[in-house]
Amino acid sequence: MEMVEKRLNESDMPFIGTKEFTPKKLWEIFGTPKQKWVKKDDVKTAIAMQNDWYVMDNFAGTSLEEALIQFISERLGDLKSKYDVHLIRNEEVFKLNNFADGEGFMPDFVLLLKDKQKSSSNGVNDFLHYQIFIEPKGEHLVETDRWKEAFLKSITVEYGKDKILQKDTPHYRLIGLPFFTDHQKNGQFTELFPLGET
Repeated sequence: MEMVEKRLNESDMPFIGTKEFTPKKLWEIFGTPKQKWVKKDDVKTAIAMQNDWYVMDNFAGTSLEEALIQFISERLGDLKSKYDVHLIRNEEVFKLNNFADGEGFMPDFVLLLKDKQKSSSNGVNDFLHYQIFIEPKGEHLVETDRWKEAFLKSITVEYGKDKILQKDTPHYRLIGLPFFTDHQKNGQFTELFPLGET
């Protein structure tokens, strides 16, 4: 038993989070279809068919996740006047790792916004892109997962609206929003949607 413990301790290399992001094309991450087994009654194709901005071809999720899609849908007019809008459901395809300790989690949704007008950033004239990480969270899990919300907020502080992600990608911003919860009106989420600022 001591031998096994010694081997495990030698091979257990802690993961350290990084603040370096490597741009990848969307199809590189989401290109391979992922199989998920759900009851036929749980699949809601109407959400995908009624919302051209919802990238997936169907929806199978919780009522809270459905409420998030409805929340975004209600604000779509304002969003579409400024941005091209796409919402992607992250079906455990990619993981974000906490800067401090490397702890990882997979945000349920990524909202992609692309400015309709070009702007200049770091000497480059181009369209500004936002990747907004959104995590619906039931009230019973909020305290347990508080570190995830803190990490999402730290993404906004580090790479938010007026921050340059990297020199070679000056037109990309990363935003982490507070949890979307089932608590009455989602005050903080509503206040900070979509770009993490009031």
